[in-house]
Amino acid sequence: MAFAIPGAGNRFKKKNTRACILVITTFAYLIWGSLVFTYFEEPADEKLRKSIASNNYTLQQKYNFTHEDFTELTDLIVKSLPYKYGTQWNFPSSFFFCILVITTIGYGHSTPLTIMGKTFCMFYALAGIPLGLIMFQSIGERINTFIKYSLTKLSNIIYNLTKIKILKDVSEKHLIFTSLSLGTIIMLFGTFVFHKYENWNLLDGYYCTFITLSTIGFGDYVPMLHKKFGDSSDIGYIIFTLLFIMCGLAIFSACVNLLVLGFMASNYDIVTAASKRFRQSFVYKSSFKAMRRLSRRPSLKFNLQKKDKIDKIQCNADERLRKLSRDRRKTIHSLPIHNVDDTIIEEAKEEIRKHSKIDCPTRKISHLVRFSSCDNIVIKIDKEENESDYKEPTCCIVNGPIAHFKAHIINDIRNENTSKENHRVPFSVRRPPSSNIDHLILYNV
Repeated sequence: MAFAIPGAGNRFKKKNTRACILVITTFAYLIWGSLVFTYFEEPADEKLRKSIASNNYTLQQKYNFTHEDFTELTDLIVKSLPYKYGTQWNFPSSFFFCILVITTIGYGHSTPLTIMGKTFCMFYALAGIPLGLIMFQSIGERINTFIKYSLTKLSNIIYNLTKIKILKDVSEKHLIFTSLSLGTIIMLFGTFVFHKYENWNLLDGYYCTFITLSTIGFGDYVPMLHKKFGDSSDIGYIIFTLLFIMCGLAIFSACVNLLVLGFMASNYDIVTAASKRFRQSFVYKSSFKAMRRLSRRPSLKFNLQKKDKIDKIQCNADERLRKLSRDRRKTIHSLPIHNVDDTIIEEAKEEIRKHSKIDCPTRKISHLVRFSSCDNIVIKIDKEENESDYKEPTCCIVNGPIAHFKAHIINDIRNENTSKENHRVPFSVRRPPSSNIDHLILYNV
């Protein structure tokens, strides 16, 4: 019973659509380049060919050459020129030139002569070569997928007929063998076609096929050179040559993709095996255990940055304390409250009310406590009865060195209410307090 993979059909459909879009885009790019090269190079080519034809006519009339003599002269001299292969810059020849550019074959049998043609060729190749590589890679991946599907289907058909399972699973070796077989068949077919139409021997035909599909492109053997691109009798051979180059490069791309993936997979297996052997070694185990023991220490695992910040704050506080006088470093328990102007006290009270928190304090104070060499006083202050519009917080935390006038204010507030109902709870926080202060906070109704 076969089980369908969820989303597999959509994934394959997207990949097929992507491959088709790349093919259409590449051919549109080839057509656009062909039109541009034809526009730039055809007038110069036509002008030069007319000049050559005029010189040939003048030479034939001047020396009274017969047709056979002039043909022999053409074979010896004229064919050594760059224009020995006929017209090179009509649309079909420009299309063939664009294919050679984006596939990096580059036979060199035809080259642009004008400044605009050379400039456009550089920019055209700069964008066309990556496009061609991506297209051939995508087509090669689709070919490999089709080969795998075909082998699986063929194996199932044979199993249904003979009850013999030929392939339990399609591996990369099967795909590589099938792709290389298809590539060899295409190369042999191209060899026989070139042998028939180009009058080459079989070795030269296979040599040209291999040099073309491997994108080496020496240019010593180039197909379609003796054919005229405008001749309708050779249109079938021209189409075959163009399709042969494109399909052959796609098959070769499929083979290269499989070889690269196979090499990467084997290299990954080697690296994975080496890493597994290293993990089984005594050095790795001992070092891993040591690092795990160190990571269990909270100071190393969590509080390194926090401890550094606390040390920095403490150093800064100590430096500030050294600059303060002895009287200003006294705590609120030893500071006098007499000889203080009432205006200063009222202004300070108003400032404290503005910056006080209205909500009830949080029960977690670990993020509020700062450690320094000075006294840290935590005082619980109740709501004042005379001012109903102001909500005094139930807890006030004072950290660091206390200014002189603020100390008077706090002492004044503490001395105003002496009854037990106010629940004043002074305590020192010289040591790190508990993170939970539920047993210390008393809320007023």
